[in-house]
Amino acid sequence: MHTATLRTVGGSVAVTLPRQLLRTLGLEAGARVDVELVGRSLVLSPARQHGESAKLAEGYQAMAQDAQRETEALEWCNALAGDVADATR
Repeated sequence: MHTATLRTVGGSVAVTLPRQLLRTLGLEAGARVDVELVGRSLVLSPARQHGESAKLAEGYQAMAQDAQRETEALEWCNALAGDVADATR
């Protein structure tokens, strides 16, 4: 088990990790990590890479340019929000 230190950095708190642990995970300063709370444990793991991100961005941009699709999506969102607002609590 490794021990890390919490340090104040501006208005946030950062975790400092031993270099050996970072090397084992193939991480370095500036690397992105996923943070998950599991019970009372904080789990850090290398961020999942999205190899298709450029293609996804292209696809989202093409969808946004489709006025009919955007109108239908907005109507669907508004109807859903209305259903939630009308729901009995």
